[in-house]
Amino acid sequence: MDTVRVIVVTHNNKDVLPRCLRALNEQTYRKCKLTVVDNASSDGSLDVAKEYVPDAKRIHLNTNTGFAKANNMAFEQSEEEYVFLLNPDCFLGPNYIQEMVNVMKENLKIASCTGVLYLDEQCSQVDTAGLVLKPWHKIEERKEEGAGEVWGVSGAALFFRRSAVTELHQPLFDPWFHSYKEDADLAYRLRNAGWISWCTNQAKAIHLRGVGVNITRSERLLQNRYWSYRNHIWILLKNVSTKTWISKGVFILIYEILKALYLLVKEPKVLVKAWKDIIRVV
Repeated sequence: MDTVRVIVVTHNNKDVLPRCLRALNEQTYRKCKLTVVDNASSDGSLDVAKEYVPDAKRIHLNTNTGFAKANNMAFEQSEEEYVFLLNPDCFLGPNYIQEMVNVMKENLKIASCTGVLYLDEQCSQVDTAGLVLKPWHKIEERKEEGAGEVWGVSGAALFFRRSAVTELHQPLFDPWFHSYKEDADLAYRLRNAGWISWCTNQAKAIHLRGVGVNITRSERLLQNRYWSYRNHIWILLKNVSTKTWISKGVFILIYEILKALYLLVKEPKVLVKAWKDIIRVV
């Protein structure tokens, strides 16, 4: 039985972390090791991890490095072939990890996989069942419960094969990203390298987005929109091939121009700040 390395990155998630860790403890697949990386929490999140999973590897960071760097650190300090990145506000069904392992063993071309994540306790509203890439290269959460190949996997519950990532000869996540769209960037890179991703509806989880985050809603929305927009543009510049630009570039550019005009009117600070960042790294 292969060991699965589970990585949970926290930042003031004390309210939801106990339920997340209880669900991990109740997994039918028993050979799991946990790493918790705490991004400078002030609410004792790391103490919660110690209480619920005493043998977990715990890493405390003095500053909030963001989702990308924290996961990279934990990934680089582990060695297991199967790695599972799990958000603290995501609560797994008891067979979730077992189903992920089953998918990986059935098809060695699969780099990453997911179950179906729901937004509500009744499992009536799908949050994500993988990622979808539109022709104009907008990336959306897949809302269908059917099993099968998907374009990519959400970072909320990202189960992947280490060998697929190491084959890229790049960090797991782009360290320039703080938060948002790291999963989409990884999906692009894995796809470009010939790997596929999969969704199984035999595994289910609840994902209560944003619960336990200590920041006002307006601040969170503005901050998230900045990271999301900036990182999306950088993803396109990095990963879209010349062939794709030739065949679909018109659709991509029209969509991006319309989005930029919207931000110029509604949230100009987001637009200006994002492009300043991008110009600095190009």
